[in-house]
Amino acid sequence: DTNLIYNNCTHVWRTFCLPHYFQSNKVTCIPIGYKSGLTYEIKDVFDREYLWSFMGTIHGASRYDLINKHKKLQPNFIKETKNFSSAESLSAEEYYKKLKESIFVLVPHGYLHPESYRLYEGLECGCIPIIENPHNFYDNFLPDNPLIKINLWNESIDIINDLNKNKKKLKKKFEEINIWWKHYKLNLQNTIKTKIHV
Repeated sequence: DTNLIYNNCTHVWRTFCLPHYFQSNKVTCIPIGYKSGLTYEIKDVFDREYLWSFMGTIHGASRYDLINKHKKLQPNFIKETKNFSSAESLSAEEYYKKLKESIFVLVPHGYLHPESYRLYEGLECGCIPIIENPHNFYDNFLPDNPLIKINLWNESIDIINDLNKNKKKLKKKFEEINIWWKHYKLNLQNTIKTKIHV
């Protein structure tokens, strides 16, 4: 029962947010984030090696569907692992290098929660995420975001093909998402500063 803790706090920031916290004045939901400490410049959308990538475990029907529906879209980078800390996993540095070479990153919902680290890792590398959006989670969690959200993976094939054929639209979406993400992080920092009166 989180109320036993939250009632003793002036304000709470929490990850893995649940919908009933979205309207709370006492709780601010924040993204689960990405690995820090790696520095790199964001490559231009037209200088990337892969059209799309997916790296991670293939648990659940959604992820099998993702791979099977998109594997013919080339060039791509797919790295399947058996579990979260599998020996065949890429190192953090290799993982981020592949992301920064990907135009699109496909983001299925997480194992137990809609959120996935993959979304924020992709945003940090300047990818265009295509997110599985169960129950419109991301519309409520990140209001007014420009991210591409789908319900079924066959929807994203047309989206990728359409943007890849229209370079002007692709560049516009790439820039729109990167600008939004930078502003989102700055706004979150300012919100935290205001709450703790720094």
